[in-house]
Amino acid sequence: MLRFVFLLMLLGVVLVKSYRRPAIALGALLASYALEQWAQSHIPYFARTSAAMNYLIGVVVLFALACTVVRRPSVVRMFPAVGWWLLGLYAWSFCTVAWAPALEQSISVWQKSLPYLLLWAIAAPLLLSTQSDLRDMIWSLVLVGTVALVLLMVDADWEGRYVFVAGPSATSVRQNPLAVASLGGMVAVAGLLLSVGERWSRRVVLLGAAALGLAATARSGSRGQFLAAVASSAVVLPMTLPRRRSLRGLRVVLALAFLGAAAYWAFTEYATGPRWELGQMDLVVRQTRGDMSKALLGIWADSSWFHLIAGLGSSSSFHLIGFYPHVVPIEVLGEEGLIGATIYLGLIAAIILTTLRIRRLSATISSRLPTETAVIVGLVLFAGALTLKQGSLLGTLQFPFFVMLLGGMERVLKGDASRARRLRTVGTTMPRATR
Repeated sequence: MLRFVFLLMLLGVVLVKSYRRPAIALGALLASYALEQWAQSHIPYFARTSAAMNYLIGVVVLFALACTVVRRPSVVRMFPAVGWWLLGLYAWSFCTVAWAPALEQSISVWQKSLPYLLLWAIAAPLLLSTQSDLRDMIWSLVLVGTVALVLLMVDADWEGRYVFVAGPSATSVRQNPLAVASLGGMVAVAGLLLSVGERWSRRVVLLGAAALGLAATARSGSRGQFLAAVASSAVVLPMTLPRRRSLRGLRVVLALAFLGAAAYWAFTEYATGPRWELGQMDLVVRQTRGDMSKALLGIWADSSWFHLIAGLGSSSSFHLIGFYPHVVPIEVLGEEGLIGATIYLGLIAAIILTTLRIRRLSATISSRLPTETAVIVGLVLFAGALTLKQGSLLGTLQFPFFVMLLGGMERVLKGDASRARRLRTVGTTMPRATR
């Protein structure tokens, strides 16, 4: 009972805070699957009703969205340029349902995935409409994510890498450890990158959260998330340096050193067993992702010219090879064909160009912005790396969410830069007597 009250209090605090600062709700959304696992390990109701946490988080996000639209109605028109590539990919995937070999199965997958895609890829990113929203989102991810990870690490029933659910009437015996690892990776990336631009007191909190994130990722036995979090943080850390200031260089070096130390500690403390041996990793990759990807591409390559161009059909992997191949680009090529692959490559190019433009804009507006925008870039890179080893096009939610946030941030920075230029122009053209 106390755990149930605590969970409601946590979500209640997020809900109240979201009234004035709606982007805070995004932290609860990103931590929702980890919170769900903790709740299901102790509270039988959540174990029996797998969608209960989704409804609670959905209410919080939609409440925050309503507050945003009331205060800033223009957010509904702020659809980012990179979002059109993402929307085009989903639209073409939906069109391919028409010639999928198992039509009812493809329609069923779309029916189950559509509400989550609308929430994560369309509705939730609208909460980011100002520079302060970006900061609220990052801090909410770190703080709510840290709470969820602490609850899982010290107050959940683990057996090996799995969190077990409560009660004999639970819908499943154990939960997916990748949900814990994904949140751990996101907290690690956000905490480490944001720490570079913060004062010492906050930096300690952020670095502690980053270390906890890596520990939780290793504890769940998720090798891909662990490596992706470390690599994404290391690659994006130099982006936190403003162009016109070099004093932060020492902080970047210290952050890299801390990343190495924290990764080493988490690995030696929690990454035990044959699962972490290189030979075992190679065997698993070849026998799962490798073989399934080859099977799907083989069927696609041997198909008609129409299917080569247009694809085998959305979610046809379930019917053709028994499951999706866990490598989203391969899935897109096989199921959506050369047309879908072209759109996917256009999306990747748009992400790269958007990142370059954001880097230029953020460096000219504020000395703090480079660290905050670097967090978004790091999270896009982290989530994108995971699409190479898990999930499906319709089942992957974090990647489209962060891509939309990246595009939305570009719109915000462009507007701020334009207003700053207008103010400078007015200031230089004013008569001396009126200044």
